[in-house]
Amino acid sequence: MNFLETGRKILNRYYLPAFLVIIYLVGLTVYSNSFKGEFVFDDFTSVVSQENINKLTDIPTIWNSHKTRFIPFLTYAVNYRFNNFDPWGYHLVNFTIHIFNAFLLFFTVRIIQRIPVFRNNLLAKSKLLPFIAALIFTVHPVQTQAVNFISQRSALITFFFYLITIYFYLQSKMAKVKTSKLIYFAIALTSSLLAFVSKENSYTLPLAIILTDYLFFFKKNLKNKIEFLKPLPFFLLSFIVYYLIYLKGGGPVFDKISSINMLFDKKISGWEYLLTQFRVIVTYIRLLLFPVNLNVDYDFPISKSIWELPVILSLNIIIFLVLISLFFLKRNRFITFGVLFFLIALLVESSVIPINDVIFEHRLYLPSAGFFIAVSSIIIFIKNFVESKKIKQIYFYFPVILLIISFSFLTFKRNYIWQSEYALWKDVAGKSPNKARPHYNLGVASYSTGKITEAKNEFQKTIALDPQYLDAYRNLGYIFESEKKYDEALSLYNQGLKVNFYDTTIRAQIASFYTSRKKYEEAIDQYLKILEYDPRNSKVYNDMGIVYFIQNKQEETLASFKKAVDHDPKYKTAILNLANSFFHYGFNEKALEYYLLLLKLDPDNIQALYNCGLIYYENKNYPQAGKYFQKTSKLDANFSEVRKLLKEIEYK
Repeated sequence: MNFLETGRKILNRYYLPAFLVIIYLVGLTVYSNSFKGEFVFDDFTSVVSQENINKLTDIPTIWNSHKTRFIPFLTYAVNYRFNNFDPWGYHLVNFTIHIFNAFLLFFTVRIIQRIPVFRNNLLAKSKLLPFIAALIFTVHPVQTQAVNFISQRSALITFFFYLITIYFYLQSKMAKVKTSKLIYFAIALTSSLLAFVSKENSYTLPLAIILTDYLFFFKKNLKNKIEFLKPLPFFLLSFIVYYLIYLKGGGPVFDKISSINMLFDKKISGWEYLLTQFRVIVTYIRLLLFPVNLNVDYDFPISKSIWELPVILSLNIIIFLVLISLFFLKRNRFITFGVLFFLIALLVESSVIPINDVIFEHRLYLPSAGFFIAVSSIIIFIKNFVESKKIKQIYFYFPVILLIISFSFLTFKRNYIWQSEYALWKDVAGKSPNKARPHYNLGVASYSTGKITEAKNEFQKTIALDPQYLDAYRNLGYIFESEKKYDEALSLYNQGLKVNFYDTTIRAQIASFYTSRKKYEEAIDQYLKILEYDPRNSKVYNDMGIVYFIQNKQEETLASFKKAVDHDPKYKTAILNLANSFFHYGFNEKALEYYLLLLKLDPDNIQALYNCGLIYYENKNYPQAGKYFQKTSKLDANFSEVRKLLKEIEYK
């Protein structure tokens, strides 16, 4: 008994570091199997294939190409500097931000407890309230998508700056020294700016600021009405950032809310999207309460009318939640704040701005903070009730601990799904069997892992579910082509053309098919058809140049590669092909011109370095030849011909 009392006294004295250590250790344990994950789904387009990811020091270039998600992309560039494309480092950063976010939630709840409006409130005195909210946030299974999905780091970073803004705004409201007020307010305003260039849902932040002002400082503001104007700078800043990114830049409004939606092109109206979101929000609440059957790609039907029964029921549930939260305005403002924060944080992605993918679990990452604050306050209310009735504490602690353990187990198990493309899409295809995209992506993942038969089956399922799914025809045709089933392959390519006659990708695939079959004229015909409606397609000119080169048509070869470079002066493959062609046909000076152009874009291109050396060597410019051969040798020490030429230069 004395030992337990001693332990309790130590915990009471050092509870703050103890709670933070527990949050970290539990989080590390739960996500310990997440670091082995691969790049999956949108990671390839948002991270791996981004050409500016290696330009960490070129901040203007990163800003110009990623204005709406500037901060997240900057962190990818940092990752690339240290980890190249090793996913381990990217997962480590995501996990680290998640833990910091849990700490932020902990401290935000603590500072809310210190607000004078909670004076003499038992909830405000509870040391467990912020701890439980942060711990549930850390281990809840619904967070696995935001934490494991590298390209959704934007959700993590937005949460980080969003809560820092609220935390320091609250500090500025409660500070008694004017200098401190100004410093805290400046930090909050700066943090909001960083949030606005992290993800679009951060534009709800000014509303969240008004919510905190109204709920926690309304009476104080009445005494000094200028306090009512404090949220105004956050609105002004959001409008300025919005103007600079979307309006002045001439870009479409909110065209990048989720790059995932680019993969799915069925359009819905703002009204249909809103009706659907009523049901989505209720689904989100269900996922937070009962996180089972989590899914990366839900097959969620679109609502067309407000009179649909699911829409009516969902809308009534949302209204009921709002009314309940307002009912607790005087009794438990944590519930009021939590529920309204949850709904405000969803406004951008769950209102009238249509996004083709109507539901994603990572969109819950920020709103979940409000939900967990509300739920934790209810848990502490139950604890206080148990204590007041002198019921054994085990009846309170056992269910809470069991809940944390259950969530932790489900999260740990869910992480395995994210460790490979194949595991991810195998899971999704089973949960969304009537949706084409999961089967298509499973087909791609199956093919990349050598499961060719399964890949064929999945592409066939994709076409059966969605006969307009063009890429499925192309990929299935490619498999048949690799199996030398040429008639079946060509038939699938032509079926794809019926879906979209003007699709350049599948027509280029047909041209490649004819090239491999040595039907060069037919291949050229396909490329020329593409150029009829896409006359500046540099890749087509490049590929057409290759076909002409195979046929040894000098004039056409050089003209095609030249047009490819003219239309895209940074197209390194076309520049190399043009330089090689000039070199092959004996136009060494022109070849040298384009090799040097390529080396400005790609200084480590071995073929360009070596051929520059050869040209200078043939021109008897041995110092320059030696310079390029030396560079080639540094990049490839086993290049025997280079070593031989370097020795010859030494004797000249």
